[in-house]
Formats: sequence, C-alpha cells, structure tokens
Amino acid sequence: MNIKRLVPTTLVTILLATFFIGLMVYKDKPVSAATTCPGYMSEVQCYNYLLEQFTQLQKEQGTLQNQLNEEQYKQLTLEDKITYISNQVHQTQNLIKSLEIEIAAHDIEIKLLEQDIQDKEDSVSLLKQEISVLEGTVNQRISESYKYSFLSPFDLFLDSKSFSNILRKTKYLIVTRAQDIASLEDYSQKATSLRKEEEALSVQKTDLITKQNAILAERADLAAQNKSLEAQVAEKNKLLAQSQAKSAELLSALRQNKTLQSQLDAAIITWINAHMGDIVNSGPVARGSIIGYVYPGTSACSTGAHLHFGIDTRTSGTFSASVDPFAGYLVWGEPSGIVSSYDGWNYPYVRSNTYQVPVAGTVIMTQDYHNGRAIDLSRPNGAGSAPVLAAYGGTLYRGVDSCSQNYAIVVQSDGKRSIYVHLK
Repeated sequence: MNIKRLVPTTLVTILLATFFIGLMVYKDKPVSAATTCPGYMSEVQCYNYLLEQFTQLQKEQGTLQNQLNEEQYKQLTLEDKITYISNQVHQTQNLIKSLEIEIAAHDIEIKLLEQDIQDKEDSVSLLKQEISVLEGTVNQRISESYKYSFLSPFDLFLDSKSFSNILRKTKYLIVTRAQDIASLEDYSQKATSLRKEEEALSVQKTDLITKQNAILAERADLAAQNKSLEAQVAEKNKLLAQSQAKSAELLSALRQNKTLQSQLDAAIITWINAHMGDIVNSGPVARGSIIGYVYPGTSACSTGAHLHFGIDTRTSGTFSASVDPFAGYLVWGEPSGIVSSYDGWNYPYVRSNTYQVPVAGTVIMTQDYHNGRAIDLSRPNGAGSAPVLAAYGGTLYRGVDSCSQNYAIVVQSDGKRSIYVHLK
C-alpha cells in the first residue's frame, strides 16, 4: 500500500470519526453514522463508507432545516393569532368599561327616579291625610247643615235661647259648604294628578330597571367572553413558548451540523492537498475566462449548488485559504434582501475589484470565512451550472475531488493561488 497516500487518508478517517461524535448529542434526531470504519474494511471501502455517512448527515441537515422552517411558521401563525385575540380582548375590555359607565349612569338615574317617586308618594300621602281631615269636617258640617235645614220656624221659636246661635251656624254652614266642596275637588284633582305622575314614574323606573338588567346581562356575557379570550391568549402563549423552545433545539442542532459540515469541508480540502500530485496542468488562463461550471445540486461534498472559493499566498505546496478575499480583491456588497437564514446571515452581494468575481452573473455569498479565509458563492436563484471564471490570470490546473466532482487551481501571475471547488 502507498504509505504517502495512507497517512493523509488515515488522518481524514480519524477526523471524520471525531466529527460524527458531535451528532450523537441531538436526542430528538439521533445520528446513526458510525464513529470509525469497521476493521475489516480496506482504505477505499472505509473512504466510501465515510462518504455514505456524510450523505446521511446532509439528509438530516435538510430535515432539521425543514423542521425549523415549520416551527418558525407555527410561531408566526401563533403570534398573529395572539395579536388578533389580544386586540379582541382590548376591544371587549373597552366595551365592558363603556357598559359599566352606562350602568353607573343608569344607577344614578334610577336613584333620582326613586327619590322623585318617594317625594310624589309622600305628597300623595299628605294630601290623603288632608282630604281625610277635610272630608270629616265636611261630613260634620253636612250633618249639621242637614240638621238645621229641617228645623221649622216653630222649632226655632221654641228654642229661642239658642236662636241666634242657630242662625249663626246656619249662615256659617251655607257659606263654607261651597268652599269645602271646592277644596275637596281641588284636593281630589291634585291627588289624581300625583297618582298619574307616580304611575308614570313607576313605569319609567320599571323600563329603566329592565334596561339596566339587560346591560348587566350583556356585561356578564362580555366578561365571560373576555375570560375565554384571555384563556386563549394564555394557551397560544404557552404553545408559542413550546415552539420557541423547539426552535432553540433545532437551531442548536443546525449549528452543530453546520460546524460539522465545515469540518468535513476541511477534510475534503485535506484530501485534495493529499492528492495534489494528481492535478493536471491545463495551460494558461486569463482573468475572467471560463474554467468550469458550478456542480448542479447537492452531493456528499456540498449542500446546494455553490462555489467554494479561496486564495492562498503561495504558488506551490498544500493549499490553504490564507488571504482575505475582501482585502482589495473582491467587494463585500449590501445585503441582497433574501430572508435571513437561521443563523442571521443576510446573503450580501459580491462584486469584482482587482479580482474577477469567480461566478458569472449576479453573485451572493452564502457563507463567509470558513476553513481559513474561504467563502461560498452562489446566485440569488441558485448557481447550478453557472460559469465559473478565473479570478486572476495564471496557469490552470484541474483535478477530481473525493466526491468525483471537479475542482480547479490557478497559479496566479501575482504570486498567489486561487481554488475553485464543487465544479462539474
């Protein structure tokens, strides 16, 4: 067996085994990838086995992202529902306050009516007493008038001692009779009028009490409705908290997987460096020339169609992305407006400066510095099969990576190297 090839491959195997241990901490989505290759496998079999585990990891990553998207949608729906129900609660509370003010006003009006009715009842009672006294007096006068009306002149003559007194009483009774009758009629009319007012006030009071009872019933219904709405808000908040907790778990798992994938990416670069002698010199290439096309889709070495790009300060030896591509080479532009991912990334535009943007068309950065100073580039609507351009002129070398995808290295005329990974 080739010792030169065995050592890097063994290192890759150990690194991959370490990476897969991290996946075992996610209890809701356990990773079944083995931490090491079975002892009976050859180097090639072990390598293929690890690639299968990596593919499984990629599938799980997609599942986790879908679950996170679902949780975020649930949260959005719950937040909308909570906002709507909270508005209903607020409106119901305002309506209840309005009804309470109306009830308080009716209470005052009822009290005033009750006081007015009581005053009328007192006046009627007083008039009844006065009428009773007057009726007694009048009855007495009528009796005396009746008595003296039937005395003959002979009777008056016989009772000569009281004759003057009888004349005086008779004259008094005749004069006061008309006054008593008028007073009785006046009292009777006042009592009748007061009774009518009392009856009208009683009807008004009855109507007001009926209306008050209806308002009280409506307030009770609104209070029950408000209690139900508040219970719904509490339940929705509980569900939202549960969903947010689930999202936190998914985010944690996604970050772990993202870190693991970055480490596996590094392992692929390590594999490329271990096979640097296999690359083929394809001759000179000018800045902006097409040197390949972005691999379309996801594979065991890449998630989604994108270009892995890096710059090295050296022109030979193992490759390491040691140069900041935005230190005068490319331009880090404004956010593209694409919805931020779970880790808050805003997909900025990337533009040319002294170097050509290595993907043709409108380009965004899907992930910044990883594996040193490397970046991932794509297009807003996907970069599958997009032309890959030489960032700077030099000598082009081509190779095939561990996933049977092409990659390119340009030994540049400015004393640096650039690498282009995930090509077809």
